Amino acid sequence: TMEVPIAVNKIDYLIPDSFVCEGEQQNINMNASQNYRYRWAANPVLSCTDCASPRVQLNHDTSFPVEVEKIETGCKTNRQAFVKINSVDYHIPSLMVCESEPAVINSHASGQQYQLQWEPETRLSCTSCLSPYVTTDSDLQLHVRVEDTDLGCHTRLTVPVRVVKINYPILQEEVC
Repeated sequence: TMEVPIAVNKIDYLIPDSFVCEGEQQNINMNASQNYRYRWAANPVLSCTDCASPRVQLNHDTSFPVEVEKIETGCKTNRQAFVKINSVDYHIPSLMVCESEPAVINSHASGQQYQLQWEPETRLSCTSCLSPYVTTDSDLQLHVRVEDTDLGCHTRLTVPVRVVKINYPILQEEVC
């Protein structure tokens, strides 16, 4: 008898973790190789099941099963694509202001990591700064988009502003 060597094709394929912004639609498996076919297990959050880099929109870390086939050999392997959520951790406390007196919002803001874009509001001193002044004679809700430039993610915040009104009694003078 004669021994014949049999070559066994093995597929070593690694899917690196993906990071997406919370609640935003983004692609995963971005560095997918064109030398492989991908078959994702059906999942309603995946934009496709037979593409290399599907779009997802998530609010929590998730793992997606995927079958990877090397086109050249037809060899297949099953992998898990782990998708981790990045979220913007930024808070602006509510504010109490004196009626018609300028007050600084977000006075403890610092650093270059965040960019803020306040909704156009005539009572604000600026709309694209970290700590604008607000002047108002009535309660209001301010809205701001906060972008974490390190993560490339953003969130939208509402900042309640409550006005404290001071009523001075008017003294009447006696007229002689």
